[in-house]
Amino acid sequence: MFVDRTSRLILRQLRLDQLMIVTSETRTGIVTTPTLHNQEPGGGSVGIRRRPGWFARLRKLIGPQLMVGLGIATAVVLGWTQAPDAHGQQATLTPTPLVRPGGRFEETDLLLLYSGSWTQMADQRASGGVYRRSNVQGSQVQLTFPGPNVKWITSRGPDRGIARVWVDNEDKGTFDLYSPGEEFGFSREWGGMNGETIHTIRVEVTGQRNGAAQNAYVDIDSFTIVGAYVAEPMRFENTDPTILYGGAWQVLPVNGASQGTVHRINTSGATAQFNFNNGTVQWMTTKGPNRGIARILIDNKFYEVQDLYAPSEQAAQVFAYQSLGEGPHQIRIEVTGTRSGPATDSFVDIDAFIAPSANA
Repeated sequence: MFVDRTSRLILRQLRLDQLMIVTSETRTGIVTTPTLHNQEPGGGSVGIRRRPGWFARLRKLIGPQLMVGLGIATAVVLGWTQAPDAHGQQATLTPTPLVRPGGRFEETDLLLLYSGSWTQMADQRASGGVYRRSNVQGSQVQLTFPGPNVKWITSRGPDRGIARVWVDNEDKGTFDLYSPGEEFGFSREWGGMNGETIHTIRVEVTGQRNGAAQNAYVDIDSFTIVGAYVAEPMRFENTDPTILYGGAWQVLPVNGASQGTVHRINTSGATAQFNFNNGTVQWMTTKGPNRGIARILIDNKFYEVQDLYAPSEQAAQVFAYQSLGEGPHQIRIEVTGTRSGPATDSFVDIDAFIAPSANA
């Protein structure tokens, strides 16, 4: 049985306790003879045999996880482990369960797509000890999920403003988050949706506040979804061969980077290109005193520029590009070699790209 669209459906329904082993190719293209075994009753197994390019197609089709059996709200992320053999580095994929207790998606979850300007804050009263906030009009966060209901967990306080919420593009109205005292764990819930279909919640910062409020902040602490089965997006690190670099990029260690390193360059015209599927991509980069201005193109069309200057080092800065439509797409980051006034140089970093799957 070869890995095709039919196999994809089979793979997504494999139960975690049935999955024995997945042996695969390395990142450098050196392969062993891989077979995916699914244990059958009586001790037999069904193997999916390799043909040229099978793993790239598998990766594109199912993303980084195999969905487990019904009733288990767990996504399985395929993590890389490597062991040398006579033919080079053999990479063995082993499924690692990623469990979100109670269906909770924290503010740092890769499934939350942010746009605009958001700042991460630390406070032990928040879920997980951190939350994100913004007072910039038009800043948004979006979560797509299957399931019958969704709960947004936020906070209220003296400096909170007014948020607007959409569910499935239906305006659910505005919500004034002002309170004379700090209140974490405040939530609003929307339910009664079809649990068999996909839904989207979007929270927008209006930049407005009532007369008593000191500011217009809106906080994102977490979202809770009951009965959700969500496919994890894949994080393609800066060293992933699916990212195509043009120019003499350097690989440098950076504290707080996704896997500890970034690709960095300040040469005008240098590029980093990533091909992806399914209309959503996030670019993870850094900001800092010596960062410059990057130009972003999507599907060979100019999309925007991003000034990456910041007075202090800021890792894990994410820019989200979504609603691009189904099918293959391409994002290209171009180094302009220019910088804003206070910047000391014009460096641009590539930390990672995050997408449902790559289109190699």
